[in-house]
Amino acid sequence: MKKVLKPVIHVDEERCRNCHTCIAVCPVKICIDGSGEKVVINHDLCIGCGSCIAACTHDARKIIDDMHPFLESLGKKEKMIAIVAPASAAVFPGDFLKLNSYLKSIGIEAVFDVSFGAELTVKSYFKHIEASNPKAVIAQPCPAIVSYIELYKPELLEYLAPADSPMTHTIKMIKNYYPQYSRHKILCISPCPAKKREFEEIGINIFNVTMVSLKEHLRTAKVDLSGFNGTDYDNPPAERAVLFSSPGGLLQTALRDRPEIGSVTRKIEGPEVVYEYLDHLPQMIKEGKSPLLIDCLNCSLGCNGGPGTGNAGKSPDEVEYYVNQRSEQLKKMYAGKRSVLSGLRPGVKKNIGKIVSKFWKEGLYDRSYKRLSENNSITVPIQEEREAIYRSMLKYNENDIINCCSCGYNSCEKMAEAIHNKLNKPENCNHYREKVIGMERKHLEEIYTELSCKVSDVNKSIEAITGSLEQFFEIIMKQARHLGDSSAAVEEMIEVIRTLASKAGERKILIEDMAEKALAGESSLQETIDAMKNVAEAVSGIFEMTDMIKSISTNTNLLSLNAAIEAAHAGAFGKGFAVVASEIGKLAESASENSNMISSTLSDIEKHVSGSRKITEKSSEGMKVLMTDIQQVALVISEILIQMNEMSEGSGEIIGSLNQLRSLTDTVKIESDKIRERVKEIKNAVNDITNISETTQITLVSAS
Repeated sequence: MKKVLKPVIHVDEERCRNCHTCIAVCPVKICIDGSGEKVVINHDLCIGCGSCIAACTHDARKIIDDMHPFLESLGKKEKMIAIVAPASAAVFPGDFLKLNSYLKSIGIEAVFDVSFGAELTVKSYFKHIEASNPKAVIAQPCPAIVSYIELYKPELLEYLAPADSPMTHTIKMIKNYYPQYSRHKILCISPCPAKKREFEEIGINIFNVTMVSLKEHLRTAKVDLSGFNGTDYDNPPAERAVLFSSPGGLLQTALRDRPEIGSVTRKIEGPEVVYEYLDHLPQMIKEGKSPLLIDCLNCSLGCNGGPGTGNAGKSPDEVEYYVNQRSEQLKKMYAGKRSVLSGLRPGVKKNIGKIVSKFWKEGLYDRSYKRLSENNSITVPIQEEREAIYRSMLKYNENDIINCCSCGYNSCEKMAEAIHNKLNKPENCNHYREKVIGMERKHLEEIYTELSCKVSDVNKSIEAITGSLEQFFEIIMKQARHLGDSSAAVEEMIEVIRTLASKAGERKILIEDMAEKALAGESSLQETIDAMKNVAEAVSGIFEMTDMIKSISTNTNLLSLNAAIEAAHAGAFGKGFAVVASEIGKLAESASENSNMISSTLSDIEKHVSGSRKITEKSSEGMKVLMTDIQQVALVISEILIQMNEMSEGSGEIIGSLNQLRSLTDTVKIESDKIRERVKEIKNAVNDITNISETTQITLVSAS
């Protein structure tokens, strides 16, 4: 049944560049899926060696540890003790005992040295060798090596030392020999994130906090260890087992009690060699060529340079200096010499064995292992499948199997196996890329030839466009000049129209005044005609009166004749009357004469009045015609004035349109300039394309 393993390495996808350096350095490789845009870790196949962390130059790999849960527990003031790996001397040089003081200052009740657990481990190994006489014993302090054997080399499980690691020895020692701390939570300050898997496998809940994570916490919290006094560990001091974190530390500790062990021990470390060694080990054991004790570690610098220390890439001399210094101090102390470490009592060599025996119990530190090979579902392609994969990688013969290692798998066969298991893709094969580049080069050459023709055509088209644009620009300039002239002419015309409109308005006022005066003259003429009619009527009445006067004069004259006749009959008595009759006759004649004169005068007057009347009537008729004509002229002038005003307004609109047209023309001129500049840019770009194409062609030719 597949076992879910604790993730110990995190991939930051934002930082990952899919460079596959992680695959190249990974000793198992198949735990990394490189088929996508970002690499993905299969934690159930990852051994947690941390090789990818140091190799990733993009800082895309992060350690997963228990720093945050530890701080939360500490904040709750939960009871806690700590165990510290011997690599602390290399990570906190000169301050590793001051680290103990800091831990106790934040609430840790006791601090134990894993180096003493390493002393117990060596004793457990020797007990196993004495009791079982095994063909080989593979040391198991390194959780990455244990995971590798459980996952990929289960045939070596029987040779793994059936004893706990130094850390687990220390934990079990505390729980059995320090009952006051048996229920305390445990903080493990370790050099390796993979230790968390070991703790989970044996069923112990521990805070695994890496040293590099703790250093970062001290930095952010602005804690300076140099300000603390050194404090010894709460367990008995170890001796040479403090070297357990260094390559060969197990062997050096074992040589103290069993000098003969050196001839049957293999010291080997480093991911480049240790896993290949383990791959060959089953056959060596079978052939009887293997050593008895295999002191092996994943990291080249041992636990002193583990992924949780931050020491990767440093010189072995630098990282081992303080560890060796501590070992020498402890050896002097156990040799009975004065110790430079405070609180350590001088003793003799045999004391270390006696002290270790006090904390060792049969069966207490036994360990078994789990077969995790079912997690490994990787299949090997058969011949037909492999050949199909090779074809997808554009590998068609033996010459194409170049094993360039650029994919990270170190061989074309392993790359094909990864592709078969969907852990990678042909595009990541360097040979595939070269083939594709070659095909693309050929394709580019064809494109270049076609591009050259197209560029030539484009150049001709651009030249034609440039000529057309120049003509277009000249036309626009002429249009702009004509628009300016037209605008000026229209403005002059509008000014003339406005002047005419103004004068027409003045004429309209004069004509309207003339019409009013003509109307008044017509009224006066009518009054004159009416007066002449009255005069004519009066003259007619006078004529009647003269006729009456004539009649009276005639009758008076007759009366005078009759009176004269009667006066003559009267004789003398009639003389006076005759005189009166004579005078009356004279008066009658005078009246008749005056009446005739009046009639004659009245006749003349009547003729003049009649003539004047006819003339006046004709004047009246002419005045009416003139009045009609004046009104018509006034109407026409009004219409002309209206039309002139409309023309003036329309001309204003024309001016507005001309101004807009002029603005548009200016815009067209500006845009034409821009187009001309863009055409120049396009021409330059085409020239650049031509140059690039020629350079590409030269490059392609030289590359081929």
